[in-house]
Amino acid sequence: MMKLNFLSFLGILTFFLVLTASCASNDQEPPVVQTVIEQQESIVSTDNQETIAKPEPEIIKPEPQKPATEQDAEYMRSIAAVSTSETITMDTFTQDKKEILELIDQIEVAMKSNNYSKWVSYIEPNSVRYWQSSKNLKEIEGRLPVKGIKIKTMQDYFKYIFIPARTDRNVDEIRYISGSLVKAVQVQGETDIIYYTFEKINGKWMLKLDTLS
Repeated sequence: MMKLNFLSFLGILTFFLVLTASCASNDQEPPVVQTVIEQQESIVSTDNQETIAKPEPEIIKPEPQKPATEQDAEYMRSIAAVSTSETITMDTFTQDKKEILELIDQIEVAMKSNNYSKWVSYIEPNSVRYWQSSKNLKEIEGRLPVKGIKIKTMQDYFKYIFIPARTDRNVDEIRYISGSLVKAVQVQGETDIIYYTFEKINGKWMLKLDTLS
């Protein structure tokens, strides 16, 4: 009888120990779940660090296009003052410059030979009328640095004012004011010295004389 009781006690004790171990095991979190959570937290943390450390995209501004040739550079200088509403092509610029330089050569021949009638044929009509005015001639006479010179006619203007200001001067380039108005200049460094103004009238370039201001 005592043997049976001992065996019963041993069985109950074993059952109790197994039950206790099972409960203790249920109180702990499964290691696999902890590993997954830790990995997720690590991934989130890594993503946040990468987002914070990610540099802003670099903005590269394109450099302004430079003229390919000296002719391109001169063309850009020549049309710089023209209104954006006008378009002057490279072909137009090339042709206009050619015609104007040829006209300057003819004017210089007239100056060297003191050929007034030839010179006046190159001048646009409004300038001729302006410098045939005795009032304007009298006023320009008073402005001459050398006193005693008489400016009575437009021919005097040609001889004493126009020729001395342009003898032995070289024109390098042209500067458009508009498609029909051009200055002929000598370039000295960053400075343009204006010697002639030309106006296109009925498709023909003509000399436009300065007026009193």
